[in-house]
Amino acid sequence: MKKILLGAGIVVVLLLAVSAVQQNSSLQEMEPMKTPELKDPSRVGDYGVYALELPKTLDFAGESVPLHHPDIKERADREFLVNTYWQSNGIMLVKKSKKYFPIIEAILAEEGIPDDFKYLAVIESGLDNVKSPAGASGFWQIMSATGKELDLEVNSNVDERYHLEKATRAACKYLKDSKERMGTWTLAAAAYNAGNAGINRELERQQATSYYDLLLGQETGRYVFRILALKEILKSPESFVLMWSLSNTIIKYLLKKS
Repeated sequence: MKKILLGAGIVVVLLLAVSAVQQNSSLQEMEPMKTPELKDPSRVGDYGVYALELPKTLDFAGESVPLHHPDIKERADREFLVNTYWQSNGIMLVKKSKKYFPIIEAILAEEGIPDDFKYLAVIESGLDNVKSPAGASGFWQIMSATGKELDLEVNSNVDERYHLEKATRAACKYLKDSKERMGTWTLAAAAYNAGNAGINRELERQQATSYYDLLLGQETGRYVFRILALKEILKSPESFVLMWSLSNTIIKYLLKKS
């Protein structure tokens, strides 16, 4: 009996050895994996924060940003720095934008709203159906009373603020009304945050005609600049989101996986 078991054991060992040789041969025939070429090999593992070179020109909905004013340039620079170095959030936004932007873009085009307003939804909700402490809900962060005014059904059983298509059309209605009142899309964007009455009041009080000439509270004062920063980052993520660590090839691969 012992001889039989010993013989069987030898056979098993021989079979395993043959299999290992065959696998090793197959692996040798495979092409070696190519190491991606990094943008700057000296910065591998470098998590430092560096000054950014802003785009030479910026615009929102075709309306130029006066970057020649030092204050305006500094305000833009702040938002680019904050959002560029929040890499984890940047990657998630890029991935979600691949899923939701086509839906939003089509509705904006149908409603006659500039395409840049899709980035307003990004800074409002991060492209998530979230609810703020104040009660604003959905991708477009619409308050309950405002939603009803915009013909959304909002009650204890149904809340269309969470319906992406319907909420986007409601936001378009609000933005078109703001544009008619304010005269520019930039002011309409600011009014989405501070309200039409709030922006009108500040325009009259400060005798101003442009968003960039207004002295506003921190949230509304940063609002359009945040839109501008996210617009550039999401348009060209390979230039901003992982700018010091991975090659464009790897970034594009990650984005395709969304």
